[in-house]
Amino acid sequence: MGTPRSFAICALGNRRRVVTISGMVTVAEPVPLLLERDAEQARLSALLEQARAGSGAVATISGPAGIGKTQLLAAVHRLAADRGFRSLRARGRELEADMAFSVVRQLLEQPVLSASAGERRRLLAGPARAGAGALGLAAGDSPASEFAAVHGLYWLCANLAERKPLLLTVDDLHWVDGPSLSWLAYLGPRCAESAMLVVLTIREGDPRERANSVAAAAGDPSVHRMGLSALSVASVAAHAATADVTHGRGRRLPDGARPTAHGTGTRRGGAAGLPGLR
Repeated sequence: MGTPRSFAICALGNRRRVVTISGMVTVAEPVPLLLERDAEQARLSALLEQARAGSGAVATISGPAGIGKTQLLAAVHRLAADRGFRSLRARGRELEADMAFSVVRQLLEQPVLSASAGERRRLLAGPARAGAGALGLAAGDSPASEFAAVHGLYWLCANLAERKPLLLTVDDLHWVDGPSLSWLAYLGPRCAESAMLVVLTIREGDPRERANSVAAAAGDPSVHRMGLSALSVASVAAHAATADVTHGRGRRLPDGARPTAHGTGTRRGGAAGLPGLR
């Protein structure tokens, strides 16, 4: 029988969201386990509060593959939802790295196309129309230059954030297309003027040919930088135990194995990935 009180159901730290509907408790999908990331979550929470007050920012989360950057992004979206933000997310993809404005389109196409006629007129007012034109979302000529497109796309974001604070996240910055990187570099120092937080993830060891453009997108002095360190042995073991419970099986570390940030590695250098870390 249901109870009207909300509570958390825990299984070795793998919390589940609980939704109360008409006095009955419904358990939603599990909330991924996040260990040893309290400091980063606190910093991001503070940046969300500042953005909600009208002073936005850009933050970067960096670390090697499998360290937990994507899970931290998911946590930011949950924090933003609790604060009434509009949340938009995108991911750089290797196959789209040469498609102009691919990542910007992931972020902005749906909000424009789903807006009512009156809301769309507001979103596309002024320079924002040129930006939408670069994505094929507005009638008329395409912008005369990449700068006109980038400037217009900035104003489209500013218009989105005018009535509701805005969270933009981009995962895997190393695969973001060039024009989208230019837009992010242009957007960054201007976030302070609006209710907007931009959070980017950067994988350490980016492909060399893209390193300069990635640095340009995230290199402004105003950017808040967070580097993720490897988890302790105890936390990696907790992740492994949670994964075992989730998949309905028990497991112990093989003889000679030691937990690492990315999984369970043996002394011979073998590794098995841990679910939930990215």
